[in-house]
Amino acid sequence: MSGGDISVRNDLGMLPRLLLAACAILVFAWVGVLVRDHYMGESAAQAVLYDQNLSDREFDRNIQRLADSRFLNPSSSADLVRGTYYLFRGRPGAAARVAEALVRSEPENVDAWQLLWRATRDNHPARSREAAAQVKRLNPLATL
Repeated sequence: MSGGDISVRNDLGMLPRLLLAACAILVFAWVGVLVRDHYMGESAAQAVLYDQNLSDREFDRNIQRLADSRFLNPSSSADLVRGTYYLFRGRPGAAARVAEALVRSEPENVDAWQLLWRATRDNHPARSREAAAQVKRLNPLATL
């Protein structure tokens, strides 16, 4: 056996370790992005909820920060929060747009259907009835 054979075997033995290290780096990067997104969304939500003198421009900027907090996060919770904040701010049309996008992408999401029901009940009664029917289909015990 020559010395070159040992070197090749050692190099091949390092391959699993290198792959594991690369995976660990990717996981740490992803966790870092998720933590960043969490704090970005949290600070935007705090501003929207607790700043009584928030201008429309600042409100829109914080709502955009909430939308941006979904980077690499497939959860729809930030969108549900955005839609709810639009309702609290007296913007049912914007809330309905958010809810419509959610029910298109997640037709089994009862929370999205409830948001759509709340956002449309005053201005679009037919769509509101459809949303209420979907809520009842998905959760027969729901009260609207």
